[in-house]
Amino acid sequence: MRAGNEKAPGVCGTEGFQKHTINDRDCTAAAANLIARLELAGHRIHKGKNGDFLASKYGMSRWCGDFDELQAFARLVGVHHV
Repeated sequence: MRAGNEKAPGVCGTEGFQKHTINDRDCTAAAANLIARLELAGHRIHKGKNGDFLASKYGMSRWCGDFDELQAFARLVGVHHV
């Protein structure tokens, strides 16, 4: 029997994971949604370490410095964010 907050063996915690925020707002779910929509449209999205994104399709790529730029790119290629 475990007492209090003690974890069972093999249970993963959230230590070491960071919540990514862009422009002082939580965009994790919104970014995941937009990335999924872009990938359904055939684009491959790579997340950078500094909150940037690289979108590629047909051998061409576009670098987006932040989530807002990724949204602008999505609008440009006809992918609408909900």
